[in-house]
Amino acid sequence: MGEVFVLDNQTGLFIPKSVDFVNKLSTQIKHKTGFSLYVDIVDSLDLPTKDGRIAYEKSILFKITPPYSVIFFFAKSKKVDIVLSDDAKNIFDTERMFFDYMAPLLPDPKKESEFTPNRISAAILNVYSIIADKISDSYNVDFDQNFPKDKSREVVYYIIWAMLIVLIGLFAWVYFFPNKKKQR
Repeated sequence: MGEVFVLDNQTGLFIPKSVDFVNKLSTQIKHKTGFSLYVDIVDSLDLPTKDGRIAYEKSILFKITPPYSVIFFFAKSKKVDIVLSDDAKNIFDTERMFFDYMAPLLPDPKKESEFTPNRISAAILNVYSIIADKISDSYNVDFDQNFPKDKSREVVYYIIWAMLIVLIGLFAWVYFFPNKKKQR
């Protein structure tokens, strides 16, 4: 097999189907664009401090050739970080990726029982798939292995704007052309 795109994951927190999916899609991304997209499930180390996590990230990023993105999941401290190489900062906003596509799916950090492999894998795969779509758009290529793009958000966006325009139009019509009743 080629390059491995799922790092660490020693306790199997990231389920095997997810690992296979990431390795297949990341191989395709690397082949078509030269961009490397990794997932690092740090489940064997306890890194409770931010400085410790940053030092770990730097040790991993030192080995990776740009352009790249790495989704770090620190299992024991229940922290996530999405890192993007400097030469790829225009592809997507890492904070938006986390807050829009990953955070809503993550379990409550205080509820240990909710930190199941399926739940963690779903949250990571969701943001991973969206990042793959952003890379696809940026490099103007298609990836066979990725989930189909969700166009429903775009449709809802356009419907809301159309409704707003119609509503403003109706208010303008009533304001400028009041209905005057004929008096007899």
